[in-house]
Amino acid sequence: MVDSAASPPRLGIDIGGTKIQFVLLRDGELVAERRVNTPKGLADITQVLVDGLTHFRAYFGPLQFIGICAPGSAHPDTNLWRNANILALNGHDLAAHFANALEQEVIIENDANCFALSCAHHERQTGAEMVYALTVGTGLGGGLVHDGRLISGAGGLAAEAGHVPLSLLPDLTPDWPECYCGQHGCTEQLLSGTGLSQFHLRQTDQHKTAVEIVSAAAANDNAAQASLDQFKRSFAKYLATIIQLVDPHRIVIGGGMAAQTTLWQDIFAQVEPLCFSKEIKTTFEIVTDSALQAARGAAYLAPISSYTEQAEIYA
Repeated sequence: MVDSAASPPRLGIDIGGTKIQFVLLRDGELVAERRVNTPKGLADITQVLVDGLTHFRAYFGPLQFIGICAPGSAHPDTNLWRNANILALNGHDLAAHFANALEQEVIIENDANCFALSCAHHERQTGAEMVYALTVGTGLGGGLVHDGRLISGAGGLAAEAGHVPLSLLPDLTPDWPECYCGQHGCTEQLLSGTGLSQFHLRQTDQHKTAVEIVSAAAANDNAAQASLDQFKRSFAKYLATIIQLVDPHRIVIGGGMAAQTTLWQDIFAQVEPLCFSKEIKTTFEIVTDSALQAARGAAYLAPISSYTEQAEIYA
């Protein structure tokens, strides 16, 4: 039943590789959520969104705003989606497509950007705080928020964490295979769950998931330890690079691999000695519900005029 006295809710949707997460917020509070398996084709993904919206409208009435996040980004000139590891999304004007299907204007943004936006607002410490968030799972995503607002850059590529050339990490061999984006040796080909698994396969001819490699290393499997040590060293160098480029107040780790707490503690401990200053101010955090947080961030992809409202909600 709809409460006529309550303010209209906002819907945030995270289109993930395996799940589509819906969250409904009213005055900054989570009032409902829903999670559905992600189908393969764009038409089927769209139908999941339509069904979800129909469900929420039936229970909560008209929605104030719909925000959607997904891997990839919109090209700044054509608005066509690009670089998504959900390949069905690429090459489409998703904002127009989903607005037409949902019969309401939507804003669509990169999923890691929305994760960063949610983390920045939810635990905001100071007005000018800078937060760099990374989602580490099937791939590697990144988002940068300053003063509560996303930093997208001139072409929408700011904090595109997964596609930094691996040549910046000198321990690695130069013959990495082609990434789905068309480049060779992108960062997420090592610094992700899939990347760790593929690196271990290349080194040992053993098929193991990232979680299995972490478990095997803990059980004193020498080959797994060697692969995991390479992952730790390379990720520590990557975090040190981020700190030296933007010096954020906080770096937040999310995604499927965020649950490996000991792994991240080992990585964080290696970062400071790699930095120019041996007394860095950046703090590190781990968030294990990144899909929920990304959807929450999508719900706050509001027009600039409502940033004051956001600040009041999170104050």
